[in-house]
Amino acid sequence: MEMYENQGVVPLKLENLEKIRRNGMKNVHVPNFDPNEVSIGMLHIGVGGFHRAHQAYYTQKVIEEDFESSKHWGICGIGLLDSDEVIQSKLKSQDFLYSILQPSSNDTNDEYKLTIIASLKNMLLLTKDSEREQILKLALSPEIRIISLTITEKGYLMDIPSQILIDSHPVIQHDLQNPQNPKSALGFLSFVIESRRIQQLSGLTLISCDNIPLNGHVLKAGIKAFGRLVYGDQFIEYIESHCSFPSTMVDGITPIAEQFHVDLIANRFEILDQAVTVCEEWQQWCIEDVKFACGRPNWDTIQNGYAAQVVTNVADYENTKICLLNVPHSALAYGGGWMLGKETMDEAMRDENVIRLFKI
Repeated sequence: MEMYENQGVVPLKLENLEKIRRNGMKNVHVPNFDPNEVSIGMLHIGVGGFHRAHQAYYTQKVIEEDFESSKHWGICGIGLLDSDEVIQSKLKSQDFLYSILQPSSNDTNDEYKLTIIASLKNMLLLTKDSEREQILKLALSPEIRIISLTITEKGYLMDIPSQILIDSHPVIQHDLQNPQNPKSALGFLSFVIESRRIQQLSGLTLISCDNIPLNGHVLKAGIKAFGRLVYGDQFIEYIESHCSFPSTMVDGITPIAEQFHVDLIANRFEILDQAVTVCEEWQQWCIEDVKFACGRPNWDTIQNGYAAQVVTNVADYENTKICLLNVPHSALAYGGGWMLGKETMDEAMRDENVIRLFKI
């Protein structure tokens, strides 16, 4: 363990949760349920900071507020890349617990608050043969009703604007020739859907939690294109009758966590978390109002904190985010920061010229 100012630092593990709770450290939230009683009902591809700060956080809120009805919505993460072993190793050493560090937005001396998350139950890698078998066994379990993903634009292996599969991509070519041993998200999801169809299992909801506009439409188009090439018309019919692809919009800045944040948590909250996620307090998650194939967590009824919004037109919220957040953010970075020789955003925001620019 690193040397910290406070030598009473407690490693974040299941066996230490009660001790952390008893310590009563200000601004530390410990789950109000026993994580051992939560079972897996969702798979999530791409267990980066964005997922852990948003969907996993919302899911924990639901479990906390209605445990008996929601304890079957635990999450098993899936990694598609060899590099995912880094975060898997950190999470596994902590029994898949981690914390979200949020800077306070108010003007008090309480600069940070820490929320320990226990909705993530496991993480497995598709790149490991032994874990691949576990993933497929889970994916073909009736208990799995949602598969979500956060894979970035490049991870779709599609031309996003036209929603066309890049079937010439080497990874897609591999999956087309080896559909039972997929490497891509589209290949994996298509194989799972086809296997569930053959075994006459219930359908699935596949939900993207990323910044891709109309991501549900993009995901559905990609899976249908891949599945049509490999599995044929029955696959397409099953998709249309048994699967749901809601689009979403997620907002909440999630900077990359660094050693500074690990040290801050250890020194301030007396907790050692090697898998910390950093996120601003503000969060928004808009989900398209479509029927989920086999139910979902009640993300939209959360009472304590931000609840998800179920909306008829996600595109309206995406456009609002782009116009009111992304455009000013870029203007601040380039027009207000880089061109004026500023090194950080907060430095740019204090410049009188930048202030005048944003008041126009």
